[in-house]
Amino acid sequence: MLHRTAQGNAPSPALSQADLACWLNAGLESGPQSGLQPPEFRFCVDSGAPLRRPATAAPGAPWVPPFGASPLAPRAARVVGGLRQSNSSIVLSRRNERRPEAEPDASQPLPPPGDYEFFSVAAGTRTPALLALDPSKGTLYAWLPASQRWEPLEHDGGGLLAVSRLARAAWRCELSQAGSSSLLFLPTEEGLACIQPDAVGLSFQAQYHGQDAAVGAPVQFGEQVWAPLRSKAGMLRFVSASLQGRPGAVVELPDGPLETGALQAPLADGRLAIWPAAAGQLVLRKQASGAIQGSFLAWPQGLQPAFEFGSPFLSRDGSLWQLCFDTRADSYVYLQLGVEQPERETTTAPRLCTGSFNFRFASRFRSAPWLEPEHGDDSATNAVVLPLLESSPSAAVLGVKLATTEGLAHVLQSSERMRVELVLDDDTTQTAFYCLSVAEPWRLRFFVHEARLWAYHPLSNRLDGWNLQ
Repeated sequence: MLHRTAQGNAPSPALSQADLACWLNAGLESGPQSGLQPPEFRFCVDSGAPLRRPATAAPGAPWVPPFGASPLAPRAARVVGGLRQSNSSIVLSRRNERRPEAEPDASQPLPPPGDYEFFSVAAGTRTPALLALDPSKGTLYAWLPASQRWEPLEHDGGGLLAVSRLARAAWRCELSQAGSSSLLFLPTEEGLACIQPDAVGLSFQAQYHGQDAAVGAPVQFGEQVWAPLRSKAGMLRFVSASLQGRPGAVVELPDGPLETGALQAPLADGRLAIWPAAAGQLVLRKQASGAIQGSFLAWPQGLQPAFEFGSPFLSRDGSLWQLCFDTRADSYVYLQLGVEQPERETTTAPRLCTGSFNFRFASRFRSAPWLEPEHGDDSATNAVVLPLLESSPSAAVLGVKLATTEGLAHVLQSSERMRVELVLDDDTTQTAFYCLSVAEPWRLRFFVHEARLWAYHPLSNRLDGWNLQ
């Protein structure tokens, strides 16, 4: 019998023995009063009968929303974090058989009404637990794998999870793992939150750093996780936490109250972290001495950032480029980020981008988005792909494909229902594997759990999943 969870809590009475067996990879005794046996046992210690084991998928890489970033590491890789790039390999099974009109391989119900982000992480469990978080409501749910229902996680001290008022396009989080425990770093109105979920106890612990509202999402920069906060007096500062959730350094902005406009999701490499905003770029920069300095770079005169077209573009030399609209020239340009004297590249039309890939109509390119295709003319097509997620290991892009005679900017401003196809585009082919009709299809979220690719839209009535290789 299980007496305590990995976090020292009592197991929740809402869980069945089969739910516990799924999460703990434990054996179950046969019979109506089946009990748990340790994962190492193959036979019941009382009767000697073979133990039953629930069918669970092999543990995969954790999924950290919104785009499947890697968990935190003590020495962060010198790659850019914060783009729409997943560290999970996404290769559909039976790909040649996939058709847009086909049914998904699996479906399951949604949590109570909300706008969710999904985690597939160890939460005091041996196998990944599926968690659903609504940041705007501060609600956290766990999917019970055997009982097939959602249950809320409650604060172990009787409190509530602080909410976030960030726009969903600006929201992201970080996650660190140690054994069977996970620590979620979330932006909230009470500061940078460090949340440790305990699925078996249907509870969570919470610690907050900064105590002021987070106006931007957290990102790992160096050995810490950083987030910008704004005080009630309007002052901006950066707070940090270690990978274990302990409070770290604080960096104050040198100037007084600063009007940045809404911040977007942050980007970071080994040199600097950037929160693009309506009025400019909020920047943390590592000095040669190792000291961290904060600053704000206003956009050049006449340029307005066009965040609705997706992520900045990551060039082969490691530079980041933000699509902007030049009001003086009445045209789009790409602007280099994070430098005092940025370079510019003019473009004939904006492209949608996930980081390393960009799309011109329905065609995918690795080349810079300001370069015109060398061959062919696709300007007559009415098909457009809105890329949503890039899988770095499989060099593939997940997105939605639609037919339109309108310009991209008009499509991205529409609130009308659209018929779209879900597509997976890689170096070999573009595969349409499902279709649906929904308003604002760019709000679709993909995630991976138990060797399946899942799709979620806030206006959908279920989660749909497809088997992966």
